[in-house]
Amino acid sequence: MAKIARDYHDNLQRDNLASRQDVANATEEVLDKINRHLSDEDKLIMQATLTEENIDEVLKLLPNSKAMGIDGLPYEFWKWLKEVSDPTNQSDDTESENFNLTKCITQVYNDIETFGVAEETHFSE
Repeated sequence: MAKIARDYHDNLQRDNLASRQDVANATEEVLDKINRHLSDEDKLIMQATLTEENIDEVLKLLPNSKAMGIDGLPYEFWKWLKEVSDPTNQSDDTESENFNLTKCITQVYNDIETFGVAEETHFSE
């Protein structure tokens, strides 16, 4: 019974997904119809790399008690992990650097922005 429930929930958000080509075609069709453009100031903002402050702000704004995303983790988990990994909440009695969620997310997103997603990771599927 547990396996059936797990399989059902694992596949729930994957059912009836469009193919990559269908998504690319639909995206191109929609983008071709947009006739608005970013201002020079907005272009500069979009070119900037994310900062830890950006990530902190987003984590603070995440709503509680919402449906989980495809990763299966509720927003409360991410808020909790940010809290326990915040350097200001950790003792200095360790020789190695402690895990810092904000720093990790910032580095991952900036790496993806710079180098893209490796195809073999299936990161965006």
